[in-house]
Amino acid sequence: MPHTTKRLYFYAADDHFHLAPLDMFVVAKKSVRENGIHWLEPVWSTGPTPDKNGLLLFTSKLDALIYTFILNKGATEDWNVYPFNDVSVTEMMIDVAPLTETYSIYIAFGFSVDSKESLIFTSGGLRTRSFMQAFKIEKESSALSPITLKFENTLFQQINDYWKDYYADYCDEIKNKTH
Repeated sequence: MPHTTKRLYFYAADDHFHLAPLDMFVVAKKSVRENGIHWLEPVWSTGPTPDKNGLLLFTSKLDALIYTFILNKGATEDWNVYPFNDVSVTEMMIDVAPLTETYSIYIAFGFSVDSKESLIFTSGGLRTRSFMQAFKIEKESSALSPITLKFENTLFQQINDYWKDYYADYCDEIKNKTH
């Protein structure tokens, strides 16, 4: 992230706020809220119902960069890719706590195509293949007691199972290709 002297809400470099078998990446832009707070505004995924909307994470940095390229094409915003390790989950959960009881995260890998093998676009972005995990929001959370999200191993096993025709172990393959 480019050097900044302003505090950026949701951004905390290298604080590692999650436990998962893969590194993950978020697409976000620097933004200013109506109340003047500078924040890192992430891309959200539309769930089946409004209460299931959630943060979109990518297992592949390349997929995140492609998504960013599409968002920046012809836009005035400057979307970038950030390691999920740099995102303050605590601040995000505190932020949405008045709106919902759970915090949904969609782990994306790859993009959807139609029958002619053309990419499918939705609401200005590419449609991704993703799996969701919801985390209960602790209503008494504060910035003084950081939250670390522990992703279920079964979620990543489902991802591996989805890709079994192409990879023996998707998570292991992607881990070896991104470093």
